[in-house]
Amino acid sequence: MTVRQKRKPTSRLMGGNHKRKANNVRESRLCSSPTSAKNTTPEPEHVTTPMGESGQHADSILCKGSVEEQQDDADDSPEISDTHDKLYVSNNENTQTVTKEELAEMSESIQEMFDSLPTFAKVEALLNKEISVVRSKHNNLKNEVQEQNKILRDEVRDAMEATRKLTDTKHDTLSAGLKETHTCVGTLSTSILSLQVESNNSKKATEEKAKQMQSEMDNLQGNMLRKTHAQLENMREEMTRMIDGQMASLREEMTREVGAQMSALRKEVGRTIDGRATALFEEMARQKDGQIDILREKNAFTETEVNKLTSSRDNDVKILHGHVTAYLERNKTLVENNNELRLMNEVLGQANEAIRKENDTLRKTYEEHTKCIKALTDWNSQNVADVQNIRQAFATNNKAIQQDVGGVRSQVNMLTARLQDLKMSMAQGFHGLGSMFNNGDDPHSSPGVHVGSTEPPSAQQWDQQSV
Repeated sequence: MTVRQKRKPTSRLMGGNHKRKANNVRESRLCSSPTSAKNTTPEPEHVTTPMGESGQHADSILCKGSVEEQQDDADDSPEISDTHDKLYVSNNENTQTVTKEELAEMSESIQEMFDSLPTFAKVEALLNKEISVVRSKHNNLKNEVQEQNKILRDEVRDAMEATRKLTDTKHDTLSAGLKETHTCVGTLSTSILSLQVESNNSKKATEEKAKQMQSEMDNLQGNMLRKTHAQLENMREEMTRMIDGQMASLREEMTREVGAQMSALRKEVGRTIDGRATALFEEMARQKDGQIDILREKNAFTETEVNKLTSSRDNDVKILHGHVTAYLERNKTLVENNNELRLMNEVLGQANEAIRKENDTLRKTYEEHTKCIKALTDWNSQNVADVQNIRQAFATNNKAIQQDVGGVRSQVNMLTARLQDLKMSMAQGFHGLGSMFNNGDDPHSSPGVHVGSTEPPSAQQWDQQSV
């Protein structure tokens, strides 16, 4: 006895590949309950879809699939009734019984594909955790910038106060102190050059460590994505082969025994899927938490090294500040350099304005991130009712979400590099403060001293660096 097979039309999923169903398998008859509806095989897609459009694609897929199935059911209803009559007539001649072992094998083959799919709640929890880390780093960076501004203002105020006090005093030992002044200038120039070399070395080491950490994180994310895609592809191929082979032989018997056996199968498969999915999700959560802890330990070690370099640089700056103070006590020409100090104060004011603009930029970036998070939450709430479509959409949007998180991390690294540049400009500012009291000479024309500009970068230069 042969049954004419009719291929159902294919539906386009998410603007990507086509999915072909098994030969003459009716989801409306074999999977009529909500529990069995979960056993459909989602085909993985590798096309990145915007987060706001996945729900619309899912709705269009459901509508299109339902209309096509209704049309196919209407076309095949005479054929199915004839097939049922033939099956009941030939019951005693050719009868095969579907055992529980075969049904269990079918349920296990259907279950294996769902084991590789992560739940949306786990992914959302990991995303919220990453966003909280970014927020904490943003707040720490903001507090550090404010503290640096306060320290810079205090140092400038102290320098101005010392300048005013030294201007009012009289120096009777000018002729005897000229030789000591030249000696102090040479020592000061040597100290500044060594400090610049150490600062450049520390900056290069910090950039190398940051690049290494970013490459490790990218490799980890790429390995996880490749592993997930490979598992989904293997499960899809295996399911296609098994369903094409087994469903052809079991189609006649399932028509008679679908009432009793499928009810028990749905309950058993539901319990098995729930248990295995829970165990798999817990295992994936433990693995991801372990990998994230390792990356955080590396990040903490890098931050410790940076703090050590910063503390050593601060000590060098304090020593340099002491040399400058000793030099200023023996110098009688501070009155003539008051105008240069005022110009330096204006430059520092411009630097503070640049820092304020940078803080405004950070605040705007934080608001944009908040809007993105709110949009993601709204998108999730709109698609909670259809869990199957959410899982299909998540497979395509996972890569885009990871890229967004990587963009946020790159912005944090960029802000850290800018803070290091600001500290470098402060060190150069101290060098300019010492050089401008060298009898009014130009620090760029002093013999044996070749340094960069003593002025910190302006707001326009910051914008050019960020681009």
